[in-house]
Amino acid sequence: MEKQLDTIWGWYEDQIEALLDFKLKVQTEMTIQVSRSKFLNYSPDEINEYFSKSTDELEHLACFSLISATEAALRIDFEERANRKNLKNRQLVKIFREINKNEDRIKLDEHILENWKNVIPAKKKAFSDFIGLLHYRHWLAHGRYWTPKFGQQYTVQTTFKIVDRLFDTINAN
Repeated sequence: MEKQLDTIWGWYEDQIEALLDFKLKVQTEMTIQVSRSKFLNYSPDEINEYFSKSTDELEHLACFSLISATEAALRIDFEERANRKNLKNRQLVKIFREINKNEDRIKLDEHILENWKNVIPAKKKAFSDFIGLLHYRHWLAHGRYWTPKFGQQYTVQTTFKIVDRLFDTINAN
């Protein structure tokens, strides 16, 4: 999983660099007035606003990818523990096995994350922080039509730190 997170992070950095290079190209063309692009009639402020919004959108996409990859890894980990392929934490294996046997639909927050928090209360913050990220993910996935109240601003950097800390906790148990 760490490799997938690193791949997403690398992709994000590449896209930021490409966006900055493109912005520089547009600004250079505007300075010498040879642009044939859609930016021909843009003012410098409009160009800056366009690229600022593009950067924001790229941030949201990268965060969504990190969160989605983490959700998939948590579900895979659940299946492995429920099917006794992973015997690191026998208490969690027993709980997950019981849930897997009795539930038709496994809920990420209720069945997986809450049980992790209960079994490892000293590391509860890692799971609570990820639950906060899930609210951000829902906002992104459902069209961003409401004004969110997250309690913090999520960036690619904060998202990466939260999921990385979560994986450190899971991998140690």
